[in-house]
Amino acid sequence: MKYLSRIINSTPTRNHQKASTKSLLLTLTSTILSASLIGAPAQSQSSLLKSNTGSVAGFSVGQALEVRNELLKQVETEGGVLRDPTLNYYLASLGNKLASGTNPTIPYRFFWVKDYVINASAFPGSIIGINTGLMAATKNESELAGVLGHEISHVSRRHIARRYEKAAQTAGARSMVLLAAGALAAMTGSVGQAAVFGAVGNQAQSSIDETRVFEREADDAAVVLLQRNGYSVSGFASFMLTLQKQHLGIGKAPPFLLTHPLPLDRATTLSRVESSGTSSSQSYELAKIRAIGVTNVRCEQINQQQYEYGLSQQYASYWQHRCGSGQASGIGELRNSHWIPATDYAESLYDAGRHNEAMLFIEAALAQWPNNEALIYHYLKSAESSATAINQLSQGIANSLDSGYFSMPDLYRSYANIAQNSGDKAKSAAAFAYHALKTGRPFDAAENFRKAIQIGTNSTEAKSNWIIAINELHSTYGL
Repeated sequence: MKYLSRIINSTPTRNHQKASTKSLLLTLTSTILSASLIGAPAQSQSSLLKSNTGSVAGFSVGQALEVRNELLKQVETEGGVLRDPTLNYYLASLGNKLASGTNPTIPYRFFWVKDYVINASAFPGSIIGINTGLMAATKNESELAGVLGHEISHVSRRHIARRYEKAAQTAGARSMVLLAAGALAAMTGSVGQAAVFGAVGNQAQSSIDETRVFEREADDAAVVLLQRNGYSVSGFASFMLTLQKQHLGIGKAPPFLLTHPLPLDRATTLSRVESSGTSSSQSYELAKIRAIGVTNVRCEQINQQQYEYGLSQQYASYWQHRCGSGQASGIGELRNSHWIPATDYAESLYDAGRHNEAMLFIEAALAQWPNNEALIYHYLKSAESSATAINQLSQGIANSLDSGYFSMPDLYRSYANIAQNSGDKAKSAAAFAYHALKTGRPFDAAENFRKAIQIGTNSTEAKSNWIIAINELHSTYGL
């Protein structure tokens, strides 16, 4: 499954069950405290990064893929999911960097939830969601990396698989999909969040002692991930301590605190771990500014932050005006300083209908930031809107799309439309196939790959990639 694993990396319809009944939610909240799930006893540091491969306690890779595919469809259609290519690319880059040492069979997929509630959750199939409110609450990238590392560790330590498998033993195999879909729906606001987390609160105490064991294991594994990637390991603990102090004596704590219990003595110990790693980055500060801006909630926080980088202050000024009035100028002055302002500038050109100018700018920007999928997103949207022929696209971008190299699903949808409008039915079908693979629809992917191969193409390399993909789909799903 090596090739297939690479081309499904990322992810994202939902015409399946929504798991919205009260009884299901109560079952979900009592058996699944978000990512605080069943695991094994604490082990030595050398085994903390055990990969999430194979089957454990009856929860096989095949079952994980089934749940993952259903959740990817849901992520693609949920109204609460933030669809921002710039922020998605930042989160995927940070998450995949942290997860690189876990060697997953099923690639990780990270997504944002547009919600000011402080929360993060891990789901079966290596899927992790982060609320924009959590991003806004962090002070630096080491805190955000700590949260991500913690959730990644819940996946790699198989806490997720074991809890869902346990639930399936009592409620049936299909319940794994139902429970996961219900948990994701609750996180994105599609089901009554207040009822869900109220139920969690009522059930939490009975599970709290068990949960703390596995939280400790995830903490220890996250420390290893942070150290490997040069981050300060005290970030997660300092973030949790800040949250606990802010909500001390307040009856209603944020869901993240409720589902991730961290005793003060444990947090204090973690915060004192010797660390010489980095705390923040330019990309983090710019992404945080954009996250606050695009959600258009509490925009005043943009100028209330303390920034380490001068560019951040300039970018904050741009977004403060844009967030307040919906319009702002001056982003052109920052377009060559960092890839995030570059995507803002490309977006502004696209919105102004200057599609050819946007494509020329992005082609030049990609020389500075190669394979940046946020920039490529705007490149393809501009090409699609300007009716650019497929043979006029950058050859490097086209070749990467023909092989399924990129992670972002929307790239393939735009490329499919460009190919279709250019009369290249084979490449259009193949692009729709890659989009289907990355959004949890393997049957649609197989059908379109077969169509592309049947139509044929002059590109031997592209056809070879399609044949490999269809063979692995057959091997994995029997298609």
